[in-house]
Amino acid sequence: MSLRYLQAIFAENGATPAHHLRRCRLELAAQELTEHRCSSEAAARSGFGDRATFRRSFGMSSSEFTRSRS
Repeated sequence: MSLRYLQAIFAENGATPAHHLRRCRLELAAQELTEHRCSSEAAARSGFGDRATFRRSFGMSSSEFTRSRS
């Protein structure tokens, strides 16, 4: 599969491969935090380099997320 073809498939659905990857990482991070992993472990396991990058991408800290799920 060529890169152009892959981009065209995503474009048909109004997305990009980068957006899809980000969404998958954020979903994994939410799952990790729901399973009570510490924020640094959740960040690492979901592909974020550190907790600061994770927080910026996720839009809230891990403790804020945990409180919002209670």
